[in-house]
Amino acid sequence: MRFVLHDPTLGVDGGGQRWTKDLADWLSKRGHVCRVDSSRNPGPAPPGSVWLDMSGIGDISLYPDRCIPYIWWHVPTSFKHEKAAAVSVLASSKWSEQSFRSIWKRPAKVVPLFTASEGFCGDTGVLFLGRLTLAKGVLAALRLRDALQGTGPVTIAGATWSTPPDLTRALQGSNVLANPTPTRVDNLYREHKVFWQLAGLDSGPPEAFGLAAADAFARGMIVVAYAAGAIPEWLPERFLADSERDILDKTTQALRGGICPPTEEEIAVVRPRNFAENLRRVGVYW
Repeated sequence: MRFVLHDPTLGVDGGGQRWTKDLADWLSKRGHVCRVDSSRNPGPAPPGSVWLDMSGIGDISLYPDRCIPYIWWHVPTSFKHEKAAAVSVLASSKWSEQSFRSIWKRPAKVVPLFTASEGFCGDTGVLFLGRLTLAKGVLAALRLRDALQGTGPVTIAGATWSTPPDLTRALQGSNVLANPTPTRVDNLYREHKVFWQLAGLDSGPPEAFGLAAADAFARGMIVVAYAAGAIPEWLPERFLADSERDILDKTTQALRGGICPPTEEEIAVVRPRNFAENLRRVGVYW
């Protein structure tokens, strides 16, 4: 099969853009012919190609003739053309599907994402890794780091492309690692035992899936997560917290060996093999 993955947002470093690349790689490894197009005005595609609108814009004027279109839906948005609501929609989680249903009054197909992350984790310390924004929980991470002083090292790191100027100023002097390279990110996973997933704790939308948390989970890290958005759909209950106080308590417990790391059976939920099964479950055979 031939696929075109259209994502004009690929110039930034975010979870949705990462997913576009991961999906293209997964399709290519299965023997499909893939083209990733990041242009604002994409070119034609061979007749019968699967056209994946990865940014969820729903601008059907860009869809080539005689293609098989899909829209990948992560977070609530409005389509540029209402007719796009009739296109087959794949949602990253049940939470994403509910947001789509609430806007367009029809269901989407739920296909949870995956991570191909491999490696191992450390035996001490806490890692927060995500865009340095209020919605992702960076200020909550700073508060938790202060509260944990003396318990273990805490590293706060992430991309700054969407950090507003006032937050940039607030983070100055706070010992935050900005824009780590892929090699540094890999080392950060290797150096820490606990991962903080804090999106939605202070404000903004929660995670539509949580790829960074899934990366950590796949490496055997203990992911202590605020129970919001799609995170409870794949993360076992013992890792979930319903408040900042609960996150602090579970982090302390994890650092002291009181919470068991994920099992291979639990990790399998976010592996690529499970993704293929999720596609087949909704009648998509790629």
